[in-house]
Amino acid sequence: MPYFFKPVVWNSEGYRRPSGGRFSSGFPKENGYGHEEWNNAPQLAYADGADRFKVFHSEGLGNQDLEAQAGLIAMMLIASHKGSQFLVGIAAGCTPLMTEADRPARVKLAQRLGLNSDAMAEEAWSLKSVRDAYDNDRRAFVRKWRADFHWLPNWTCPADLYLPLFEPVALDPISLTGKKRLVAMYGSYQPVDRATFHQVLARVPASAGQATIERLRAWAGSATEITHDVEQASSAPTTVRAALVQARIGQGAYRAEVMAAWNHGCAVTGCTIPELLRASHIRPWAASNNDQRLDSENGLMLAAHLDALFDRGLISFEEDGRMIVAESISTEAKVVWGIGEGLRRRPGGRLADYLAYHRERVFVG
Repeated sequence: MPYFFKPVVWNSEGYRRPSGGRFSSGFPKENGYGHEEWNNAPQLAYADGADRFKVFHSEGLGNQDLEAQAGLIAMMLIASHKGSQFLVGIAAGCTPLMTEADRPARVKLAQRLGLNSDAMAEEAWSLKSVRDAYDNDRRAFVRKWRADFHWLPNWTCPADLYLPLFEPVALDPISLTGKKRLVAMYGSYQPVDRATFHQVLARVPASAGQATIERLRAWAGSATEITHDVEQASSAPTTVRAALVQARIGQGAYRAEVMAAWNHGCAVTGCTIPELLRASHIRPWAASNNDQRLDSENGLMLAAHLDALFDRGLISFEEDGRMIVAESISTEAKVVWGIGEGLRRRPGGRLADYLAYHRERVFVG
């Protein structure tokens, strides 16, 4: 599971639009702006069925084998300003779109999000740093903009695992790495371990987004298991490994298929608020082979509180769909949480088989 500190340019507009500045190297110095200056712009997000995704930009990570780690990468975006270094964003579950083979996907995504728009080009051209870089030659700038716009979305991640820091968080490099400075060049990167990732999260104030911080902590906590499973499937095609990652965290095609099977609502309550729903594996991940892990019949769409109970074996379901509840759940808790309703339809086929496994092997009685 790779965790990286990754330098980006400093931006005084909350990374909603370019702000101009003095850039030290690379594309930003040559062009007067950086693609990452739009990282927090509202248009850099999209939905794929019930799933929401964020796109963002950084310069490359050298010769790192990123494709093999798709969906498992955590990025801590850092920027230097007036002699100090700041955390300006965190993203986890990241998938890179860095290679020439990824170009069609980048172009398609950029066009879908309107990132090739004249309005965004105008935001860049309005900056003195950009006009100076092009000697006030607007036509030359537009040619370069149209050639390069597809590089802006070179990362994607689940939207709920992206934390924008509109108020940058000052970092103490010595306490994090034992060195006086973190990596600073835009084209460089610094791999760190999971403990450092948690240290960084601990420095982010709750006001920045406590729910997202907790999701990032939980994601990092389950990352070791995910990494092991993906490594075990190293001989499988890249598409299968990517699907496994998405299924493990309840995203991607797996979530979409489970959601569709239950008419886009909780299998018990009928709740249709996507943010409150979890695609829960019935036969546990650790007890399943890859086919079972990707099988949408091995899934229930459950409201978050029911998912937690089901995952721990505190509730299960009979052959006819009636809910059974562990004796340790008090009557008061059943009333408060609305525990007791059965599935909205009678299970059959593989779904019934998976539920039988859950009753016999997971339910605590």
